[in-house]
Amino acid sequence: MNSLPPVTRVLLTFLLAVLASAPAWARVGEPVSEIRKRYGKPQGHPDGRTMFWMFENDFGAMHYTVTANDKGLSMAEGLKPYRRTRFTAQDAETFIGMQFAGYPEANRRTIPPGQAYRFGGQDFVCGAQEHVVVDETAGILLIWIKSDPGSVLAVSPEMVQRTK
Repeated sequence: MNSLPPVTRVLLTFLLAVLASAPAWARVGEPVSEIRKRYGKPQGHPDGRTMFWMFENDFGAMHYTVTANDKGLSMAEGLKPYRRTRFTAQDAETFIGMQFAGYPEANRRTIPPGQAYRFGGQDFVCGAQEHVVVDETAGILLIWIKSDPGSVLAVSPEMVQRTK
């Protein structure tokens, strides 16, 4: 790192500090037992499958939800601002990056607004304020709702099939 220009070193150090302070979100398909090890006891567990945690970002509290299947694996995860917290593009992009970490980018399809797509045996249409990414190989449908207050949701085909 000493061979880098001073400005680059400062920016790289800043980037590493930001990434280290951001929660390492789980991802669809991960065992809930691992998620609990990472975040501790859920702050809410309204039913036998859904649990949530609250996290602070620079603008306030974020509400992170995980829905598990009968095998104890995450089949849906969501992140949204709590009350008047601002939801930033960086919040969404960090969450998205964790969902797709380790999966080849070549398998992803970004769906333009207004276009129909299929996932988990169901047909959908991408909304005007949505950023939708489908990765059939990874088994992830990701929807970033960009309208205020904003949120991001990742679901597995199993979760989609349960909502039929």
